[in-house]
Amino acid sequence: PSRRGVAGEAEVATLYLLRGAQGHGQGRRMMRDMARALEALGARSLVVSVLAGNAPARRFYERLGGVAEPERREPG
Repeated sequence: PSRRGVAGEAEVATLYLLRGAQGHGQGRRMMRDMARALEALGARSLVVSVLAGNAPARRFYERLGGVAEPERREPG
């Protein structure tokens, strides 16, 4: 479940690829497989938090159909 506590929402907390592995479809496949597994567990949506300054990651998720939400800060 996501930290936001939204029913049916799953969260990917961390996804990293080594630089040499980027750009070859591995991240896309990982996200596809995770989304399928989470859907099988009942998730209807998926949230991924990305640092505001991480433009490459933001573009990656947007290419997968992700929609940016308003920026928010984590407590602490």
